[in-house]
Amino acid sequence: MKWTKKKIAYNILQLVFYGVVPIVLIVLTYGGIGNTKEAVGFKIAAPGIILLALVFLCLKKLFINRKLGDAHAQLNQLKADLKVKVDEKEVTNIENAIKSLGTAEVLLNAVVPVLLFALMIICCKVMEAQIVKLSGTCGFVLMSYLVGTVFSVLDAREVKSKHKEVKP
Repeated sequence: MKWTKKKIAYNILQLVFYGVVPIVLIVLTYGGIGNTKEAVGFKIAAPGIILLALVFLCLKKLFINRKLGDAHAQLNQLKADLKVKVDEKEVTNIENAIKSLGTAEVLLNAVVPVLLFALMIICCKVMEAQIVKLSGTCGFVLMSYLVGTVFSVLDAREVKSKHKEVKP
């Protein structure tokens, strides 16, 4: 598929509204730079950490999972090739590729749930007092995702073949 100027712009706008805007909003709402003795450096409140984790999960779902699907298909193809190849050097190369892809797939799939539950356990105790602020921030993040979805739909509809003639 051909990457047109519109397709590139839509992809950039998707990333901005799916990732950048929510992260900036969360950091502005829940983050603070402390200049007192008690608060040195950058700190972010627990609900902000949860929201950052959710934004990360959404970005993973929208962008990384596509690549993981391709890697999974490639892994299945390599496993099928392993069954029919007889050359020892080729078999060794395929085995090494399967090990690398399999390890990466398992680690990427395992890290996210572990991080999510660890963050949830830590942050649930702190969240009771800040639930109203969290609700409002979630609303703004939702609006940003809806705008990102509009650009995602526009991107999906922007299909041009590399071999199609361009009319002036």
